[in-house]
Amino acid sequence: MNINIYRSDIQELIRGVDRKRQSDREGALRDCDAIEAYGIERKEDALVGFARFTRGEIYYVANDIPNFYRDMMECMKPYENIREWGYLVMANIMLGIMSLNRGNEPMALDYYDKASEYCEQYSLPDLAWMVHMNKGSLYLILDEFDLAAEHFTQGLHYIEGHPRMPARQEHLSAAYIGLGKCALREDRLDDADKYARLIRMVCLPDLTVETSVPSYFFFARLFHARGQDEEVRGCFARIRAGFTEKMPLMDIFDDLYHYLKLLLEMGEYEEFLFVLDKASPIAEQTRVRNFSRKLLTLRLRYEKKVDDKEGYRRDTAAYFDLAESLQQENSFMTRQMIDMRHEMSSLAEEKREVEKENEKLTLRSETDPLTGMYNRLRLNAYGEIAYDRAYRNQTGLAVEILDIDFFKEYNDNYGHQEGDKCIRFIADEILKLKRFGGVFASRYGGDEFVLIYEGYTDKEVFAIAQDLKASIAAKKFEHRYSRTDTKYVTISQGIFWGIPQAGHNVWNYLHAADRMLYKVKRKSRNSIMVGHAKDGEEQTAFEQGAAEAPIIETEQKEQFAPSERFKGNPEDRLD
Repeated sequence: MNINIYRSDIQELIRGVDRKRQSDREGALRDCDAIEAYGIERKEDALVGFARFTRGEIYYVANDIPNFYRDMMECMKPYENIREWGYLVMANIMLGIMSLNRGNEPMALDYYDKASEYCEQYSLPDLAWMVHMNKGSLYLILDEFDLAAEHFTQGLHYIEGHPRMPARQEHLSAAYIGLGKCALREDRLDDADKYARLIRMVCLPDLTVETSVPSYFFFARLFHARGQDEEVRGCFARIRAGFTEKMPLMDIFDDLYHYLKLLLEMGEYEEFLFVLDKASPIAEQTRVRNFSRKLLTLRLRYEKKVDDKEGYRRDTAAYFDLAESLQQENSFMTRQMIDMRHEMSSLAEEKREVEKENEKLTLRSETDPLTGMYNRLRLNAYGEIAYDRAYRNQTGLAVEILDIDFFKEYNDNYGHQEGDKCIRFIADEILKLKRFGGVFASRYGGDEFVLIYEGYTDKEVFAIAQDLKASIAAKKFEHRYSRTDTKYVTISQGIFWGIPQAGHNVWNYLHAADRMLYKVKRKSRNSIMVGHAKDGEEQTAFEQGAAEAPIIETEQKEQFAPSERFKGNPEDRLD
């Protein structure tokens, strides 16, 4: 978000939120409220979305899940309005995490799929890896280990390829832990050991006491699977030190739950009660009833093991109350999600209609009304794109300018309406070149046309130009007033080909093609001339002007079959 477009006091509020969100949570929330109020008053969706999203993040870290849920849901509409796809991806990811922790896996998958859809549609690889990591966690819970490993691996590939990303060691450890848990659940202990070694060597030295807790949860489960219970006990102190009420419980709850189950299974009741008693108030604070229900389930198992009849009776009643509340909560969430999806679908439909209308207007502004071809406006935009692409890939690029021989005589004698028919005839023949692909064509003005060839050699370009010339000749479109040897409509073609070099642009090629057309028309109409930029000569030719441009002339009798293949992007076809 570009904050410089807002008043100085609003800019200061936005900066204040970033400064305060860690040290002064209440102050940051007040600033968000003020930003939202101003955004609503001025109908600034960017400010409204920012305020709600940021509040949601603050509540997420503070384990205040109802307020988090409200703000994350409410930030979506303004962000959809202004097409802030990145924030929508993040909102869907966090809502997916919340749904998963609330025990609603289908809803979590729906949020993650929506986030994936945004990433794919709007090319957001910097966020797609996060979706993969969270999908990996979801499929791990569902015992779909192959799918989970596939998503963790995709997330890991992105993290490994970005050595300077923020909190990289923490993300690396999450990917290694995910893959390690997949191996552990499938009894591939050697593979699980491999990921544990990577965590120790690559990640732990840079993790804090708090961020290392998930690693020790994983180590404890691995040690137990190997029958190394003494090593499990060695993890106790590390987990105690790092597990505090400040940790976002939604990020670690599944690991915490399995760690408590492990302690119960090992009979480590003292450690079990210590961690459970520490976790239960945090779970209560989140007001995520599924957390409280699962922790209460473990407490009931403990009470049954130690024969605590009074505690078991009391907590059984509490469990049934929680189960009923949880059902109501899930129903409410489902209704909210359905309402939101319906609203967003309506917005998407409205947006599609607007985009469709805009596409029509754009097409109309970029299209020549006489021929239906692109006009100079589209040529300007496309030419720069094609040149940049050829420069990056160091592939051949050619620009051709052609015109109709003795068109003035045609127009003067047959009349303007027939002249328009002649121009349409040439345009239709040019458009047939779409079968080659990688050829862009536009009407340049009057009886002139411009073609851009991407990815072809000079001989292939010449062969395609010959093909066009031959197809026009074959139609025998009458021109009794032509001063060529034939009394049919013919064209003259000037082409410039080369591999783009630094310091030049597509207009250098266009001007060079114009020089080729001038030269060929002076020498002989109904002919083709190709200018050729070779090695270091191109710069000299551009600097010294048309007369020195290095050219190759190809006789019409030369035969070279053009390749029937597509050399450009699919959207660049003539049709």
